Amino acid sequence: MGVMIALANFQNKFNTWNGADNSTIKRVNEDIATDMQRNVKPLQLPQLFGILGIGMAGSYIIRVLAGMDFIPKSDIMSTSTWSFIIITAVGIALSFTKVRNLEYYGASKIGYLGIFLYLPGIGAQANLADIVQSPQFLLMGVVWLSIHILCIFGAARLLKAPLFFVAVGSQGNIGGTSSAPIVASVFQPALAPIGLLMGILGNVVGIYAYAALLCGQLARMVAGG
Repeated sequence: MGVMIALANFQNKFNTWNGADNSTIKRVNEDIATDMQRNVKPLQLPQLFGILGIGMAGSYIIRVLAGMDFIPKSDIMSTSTWSFIIITAVGIALSFTKVRNLEYYGASKIGYLGIFLYLPGIGAQANLADIVQSPQFLLMGVVWLSIHILCIFGAARLLKAPLFFVAVGSQGNIGGTSSAPIVASVFQPALAPIGLLMGILGNVVGIYAYAALLCGQLARMVAGG
């Protein structure tokens, strides 16, 4: 993520070298910024409770539903896997309703706050001493990321894609919805929603095209399970 953010300083040079047309991205950035300025509303208690209520109640209900006995489970298709499948579908469905207007009250900012609290909580549970005992997993990560970098820059060169799509697309695959919007906002301040959409698209492809399940099975094979 740090590397992707640092690349923002070189996007003009990269686009010139790659022959990429960045004018559409700049125009969309300006259009979204204008739309947000025109429609943004102050966050009040009803909207705040609505955002928190939908997020918390929805997460709890989906988690309970994913853990029910009638939903088939396996080593890979666990309760967590089903939770991601259901919550992705629900999120996409709600985007076609009036619930999407909560974005004008700062729904994404509240969501980012929740993510920023959640991610350190996960990291705090890690035992750094285990790194010394399992260096092969670090090597595996380096190999996988190297393949990812070669593929994404190869595709960018072939498609003459702007660096914005390279960085946000990469972060959308690696970090998902939690960090792709951050990288997008560094490249183009108003395009954080585009980063979020690309992260969601990565989830959709991973979940509904079985790419994530395939990666899970490969990881299980590597771990010898």
